[in-house]
Amino acid sequence: MTIRESILEICGVKEVFEVPQTLMTKLFSPEQSDLLARIAIIYGDRQLDQFRDFFQEEGADRKKLKQDYTPDGVAELLARVSRSGKSLADICAGTGSLTIQYLNHHPDVEFVRCEEFSARVIPFLLINLAIRKIDAEVIHGDSLTREHFNVYAIRDGVIRQIDSPTDRKVDVVISNPPYSMAWTPISDERFDRYGLAPKTKADFAFLLHGFHQLEEDGAMSLILPHGVLFRGNSEGTIRQQLLEHGVIDSIIGLAPNLFLNTGIPVAILLLRKGRSQKDVFFVDAKDEFTKGKAQNSLDVEHIKKIAAVVSLRMTTERFSYLADWEELVENGFNLNIPRYVDTFIPEEVQPLGVILRELIEIDKEIAETEREFARLFGQLVATDPTEQEELENDQQLLSKYVDKPSLSELIKEESEQLTLW
Repeated sequence: MTIRESILEICGVKEVFEVPQTLMTKLFSPEQSDLLARIAIIYGDRQLDQFRDFFQEEGADRKKLKQDYTPDGVAELLARVSRSGKSLADICAGTGSLTIQYLNHHPDVEFVRCEEFSARVIPFLLINLAIRKIDAEVIHGDSLTREHFNVYAIRDGVIRQIDSPTDRKVDVVISNPPYSMAWTPISDERFDRYGLAPKTKADFAFLLHGFHQLEEDGAMSLILPHGVLFRGNSEGTIRQQLLEHGVIDSIIGLAPNLFLNTGIPVAILLLRKGRSQKDVFFVDAKDEFTKGKAQNSLDVEHIKKIAAVVSLRMTTERFSYLADWEELVENGFNLNIPRYVDTFIPEEVQPLGVILRELIEIDKEIAETEREFARLFGQLVATDPTEQEELENDQQLLSKYVDKPSLSELIKEESEQLTLW
């Protein structure tokens, strides 16, 4: 029985659209413990988010909410390159894929806070956290406006509703927010230092919202479209401010078509609070993927290669580069990866002798074709005396042209003259 069939059976419904509300009703009733126990039995490998594909295929709102849930390979890579910490926040958590992968690689986390806007995805997120016995806080609300619709606490696998979230900073923030979503700019302390993102693209608003939640030595890892690396105006100003404060640590450009519902390539940005350096480490991993029918994938060998070079901050030909502050200034704070990682492979130049032999062979083929054409042309006969005279003149002209020395003959003649000299 598939996870989809099992969930429908547990909920006692026939249609997928009925599942989210049914789950929420059961979670906040005396049936909660029984529901969680039954789901825990059928869930399968807890190293993975078993709800992500179920929800993405059946309930995700790509058009309105731009819901593109994080594939396993991308989530694992982000977890591997993220810093360890005791407390974690996941902004736009979805069903919890990023959190699950982070906890796989950083099991010492003691507290998790997840923020999610979609009411339909909240029950899946709550269950994912509860069956793993994670002490967590889930905020159902709008991260950008800070409006809270509902807040939940999870302790020892028990879910309960609470009045308000805790106001605490965290060691690590992770996020895969909606890409380039429109928003209504709000001036508050989150944006005072670096500026407001444009109303047509909230990418930097999500970044600054998460960055504001960090402890003074905290770190943030988030997935964003490449546009944040080079777009100008207010985004260019924010990017420059972040660079001047040493916030941007590393940028990893990924392959296209890694997500189910969008083919755009994305980048992982690693941010650090309290950095003294202002250099930025770039990785161009656009060719690190396995081709798939519906979407490409990041496999273990790709993840290990990228994570290793990020850990070492090692410049590698056509793959990674550590840019210093002067280079960032020279490029006008444009962080487009090709400006720093040159992936051009020069064409191999053949030895002159090889090229000459190829030219001689081509010249021979041309000469043979010309002679055959001249032979056929010489067999033509006109029906009019005047035209016949013109034709014979053309045939003589073509014959002289065809009898010209070939390239090999010219080379041979030149060689003989040099020998005599």
